[in-house]
Amino acid sequence: MKIVSYNIRNVYQGDGINSFVHRAGLVVDTILEKQPDIICIQEAMEPIVASLRRSLAPEYTVLYTQREEGLSGEGLAVAYKQDKCTLYGLEIFWLSPTPQVIASKFPGQSKHSRICQKLLFKNEQTGSLFKLYNLHLEERSEEVRVQQMEMVLEHAAAETLPIILMGDLNTVPTGQVYPRCMERGLVDLSKEIPETFHRFGKINPGWKLDYMFADPATAERAENVCVWDQCVDGIYLSDHYPLELNINL
Repeated sequence: MKIVSYNIRNVYQGDGINSFVHRAGLVVDTILEKQPDIICIQEAMEPIVASLRRSLAPEYTVLYTQREEGLSGEGLAVAYKQDKCTLYGLEIFWLSPTPQVIASKFPGQSKHSRICQKLLFKNEQTGSLFKLYNLHLEERSEEVRVQQMEMVLEHAAAETLPIILMGDLNTVPTGQVYPRCMERGLVDLSKEIPETFHRFGKINPGWKLDYMFADPATAERAENVCVWDQCVDGIYLSDHYPLELNINL
């Protein structure tokens, strides 16, 4: 299967030539060219999701979860090929001490609440079940990021199915979050990728903020991870490079 983690960059007119209205065509063209089976998206917003639903139908189903008060604002999305996999379960929880309270946060967290999508899929070709965790951590406080990641790791530790955990962790490997993942026995499938965040080509070299992890047995089935680094006339897919994982599930 081909699974992608993609911080798609929200809708912000201050991005100029790289505002989503200018990137939308390249985004859709790249997805249709690469043909991923599942795309886990961070920084999803209504105009982005509407564009993907319109352009990728009927091949892909796109689900969208918003995170702020009243279930509004930015959130996470997942797009998957209906003929390649079936979604059997979707659990949403806020990364906070009260995970079922909408828009809840940890003390010291910045203005945005954060969520995790926990997805149960069946590979229709092999009949195998597997779980994906799609997440986007706090942008300012490392202490809060650690607390959020510990929540996700607790969920993952209870799993008996193959798991892949992916997203924008908003921290570099030398931060405090990455060692927590290693201590819990996860394998960094993206360890050979040196950079993912480049601010539309303005940071060179970029920073590694995006990751893909798996349990050890699942990691053995991974073939490779690469980035989508398309840029056409100064227009990028995002201010992050999407990560593409090819794996036998």
